[in-house]
Amino acid sequence: NRRLHRLRIALKRLQYASETLGVVEGKAALRTARGAEALQTRLGAVHDADVALAWLRKLVAAEPNLGRPLRNLMESHKSTRRGARRGWRRAMRRVGRSWRRWHDE
Repeated sequence: NRRLHRLRIALKRLQYASETLGVVEGKAALRTARGAEALQTRLGAVHDADVALAWLRKLVAAEPNLGRPLRNLMESHKSTRRGARRGWRRAMRRVGRSWRRWHDE
């Protein structure tokens, strides 16, 4: 998940660079920016769920009497994380193809 978070940061930079280059390069660069934005948003949800899960685990240890409701929250975050992780590689390939399409022209 740390590597995915670093990837998210790199995608954010790609998004900003593509938006800036979109002024000159046009729609192709802006498509890359939109794809990078969508993917980094998805990876942000993975990161947020991981942070929430770590916090909830500590809270369960500190407050055992709240274990059941906190575990229910943990399951919700795990489900969110699974959904956000699903398909990120395919989305990454699309961003790469979009980048190569206008970058190699």
